[in-house]
Amino acid sequence: MKRFSLLILSILFFCQLMAQYESAGKPLRFSTESVGLKRSLSSFYVDIQADTTKIFAETQGRKLISGVTSNVDISMNDGVTFVEEGLKVWRVGVKSKNAKGISLFFDRFLLPEGGKLFVYNPDQSIVYGAFTSENNNSENKLLIRPLSSDSLVVEYLEPINASFKADLHISLATHEMRSVNQFLKSNLCSPHASHEDKASLLKQSVCLLFMVGTTSSSYGSGSLINNPEHKPYVYTAGHNIEYADLATRTIYYFNYEVPVQDSTFQGSYQFTISGSKLLSRDIDVDFALVELNKMPPAEYRPYLAGWTRNTPKAPLMCIQHPYGDVKKVSYTETVPTISYFEDSNIKTYWWVKTWNKGVTEVGSSGSPLFDADGYIVGELTGGESYCDTPHDDYFCMLSQAWDYYSEKEKHLVSYLDPQGENLMYMEGYNPYSTAPVRRISNITNEDKVSINRINHNPLIGHNSYGYTEYAEKFELENPVYVYGTYMIPFKGKYNASLPVKVNVYSGTDKPEKLLSSAEVYPTEAFCNRSGVWSEKLIEKYNKKEIYVHLEKPVLVEDNLFVSIQIKYENLTSADSLILASAVNKEECTAFFYNGGWKSFNNHPSGNLNASIWLDPVVANKNVVSIEEIESKSFNYRVYPNPTQGDVFVDVSFEGEYKLYNLIGNLIQYENYSGLISLPEKGVYILELNPKVGKKETHKLICR
Repeated sequence: MKRFSLLILSILFFCQLMAQYESAGKPLRFSTESVGLKRSLSSFYVDIQADTTKIFAETQGRKLISGVTSNVDISMNDGVTFVEEGLKVWRVGVKSKNAKGISLFFDRFLLPEGGKLFVYNPDQSIVYGAFTSENNNSENKLLIRPLSSDSLVVEYLEPINASFKADLHISLATHEMRSVNQFLKSNLCSPHASHEDKASLLKQSVCLLFMVGTTSSSYGSGSLINNPEHKPYVYTAGHNIEYADLATRTIYYFNYEVPVQDSTFQGSYQFTISGSKLLSRDIDVDFALVELNKMPPAEYRPYLAGWTRNTPKAPLMCIQHPYGDVKKVSYTETVPTISYFEDSNIKTYWWVKTWNKGVTEVGSSGSPLFDADGYIVGELTGGESYCDTPHDDYFCMLSQAWDYYSEKEKHLVSYLDPQGENLMYMEGYNPYSTAPVRRISNITNEDKVSINRINHNPLIGHNSYGYTEYAEKFELENPVYVYGTYMIPFKGKYNASLPVKVNVYSGTDKPEKLLSSAEVYPTEAFCNRSGVWSEKLIEKYNKKEIYVHLEKPVLVEDNLFVSIQIKYENLTSADSLILASAVNKEECTAFFYNGGWKSFNNHPSGNLNASIWLDPVVANKNVVSIEEIESKSFNYRVYPNPTQGDVFVDVSFEGEYKLYNLIGNLIQYENYSGLISLPEKGVYILELNPKVGKKETHKLICR
């Protein structure tokens, strides 16, 4: 939301934790026959009774209202239940006439280990999930992001021998009136964040907020902000998170941006965290600080931005999600002045008189303002800027939100400076700095990405040659863990009976050893063709990134090969798939399979140096090896080791500790208080950072 006036003060309560993290998996094939027909189809779907007539009166130019929220009462007694493929299955449909999308809120969500929940549209061209027991939380709640359809199916699969029966209940549903994927909706005068070198790191802290209130849903912006304990705090506008329950019903989207190589391709909408705890908020100063239920996973590539209470240095940059669109930026060359905002009676706002490049728009409220050193100095409250009038925006001053009010629930100081050290600034922080995760690509900014047809056949995709698999080679200097890959279709149509697979291989000169596979499902596949927006093509792959998450990261010690595998059974022209690619390159990195792997230099149409637009997400294998750790001497004893869960450090140790898994993901980071609890069986790396002396690293085994 971009705010144009102040909201009325709300009472502050604390809310609990909730998760939305999608694991690998796929639902059963859906059709009217496979429903089981335990009940009639008329009772299978629950209608949302959404009153869309009042919603526009509530916008008043200050909120990006996206939909209407309705109370529903959907439990596992609704829909149909049956047994299939050795699983207990529950399915129920939800529909809302003319909706651009539907979001669901589970006020009861508790799954046993092995249980999997999916949400999809009736032809399964859009599939969310699997949501598993990893999403269980202390409040047993879960918000599902909007799915681009006016009807959807909820499907739950439970093993016959599950330790307990799932408890699922849906209490709220939204009828989305705007396109779920806002793409190319914002003004073109603001440059893409992914194209701005100054924003390359800072943009990893910025997130899009989708909030489900009691009457409506809406969009805003926010940013991860660093703190001494490196907790996943998000700093945003107070009028975004108006009350504690709303924090539980907020989804945070990361990495929603165009790829740097081509801004006509829509970014992936899949990196989400659902639910948060409201820590502090004030509507006069207009800020809110929330804590996400978990640190965003390594493959999200999160960054906790630094901040300062000092006078900011010019130039300044705002990174935002205007209109819920992909990340954009705006710049001002002068230091803002301190000012009031509209009818406020406190002088707690940075007034940006003029933007030299870009503007802010509705939906940008809560977006961070960074100074020349990359520190957050405030977040957007509101203003009037547009392309033809790029001036007059107001940002809540972080230095005023710091301690303008003494109450803990109304200031930042207790959370950004919990030890009372009178901190004036803090550097940014990468929670996965020991093994930074990155996206790699063979497509450069200079490459022309296109369909690339040969004899009327797509270079990469279904073709009359009958080639069924295409791979892209990545030469590695060091072993890496692969988390997943971006698949960038130029166009095509999804067919659930003809699934597309992403495969990860290792090899030297060609794919040799298959390490992992995952089936591809498009998500909210709206598209833009030749600059014309169409909402009738949600079943299409078209110029949109799809991130394919592997069930677990896989180690590649030779060269890395990522492939797309397609099928031809019962193929029609409407089912074709074409991947984006580039030709006429200096080096050929693409391969095709025809009874064996061959370079595109051997393509029947001639010598082609080609690259396929497949971008894996990888992290170097932890540079500290187990052998190196075991060969060192230690000042502190860690015991028992091996352990069944808890370990202790010598009583002489005072300081912090960091606990990593073998991939390099940070599991815990705390002051040592006499006990370290390991989350599950496995091997861990424990880093001890004493207050006095050198840090040391231990290997821990949990059995």
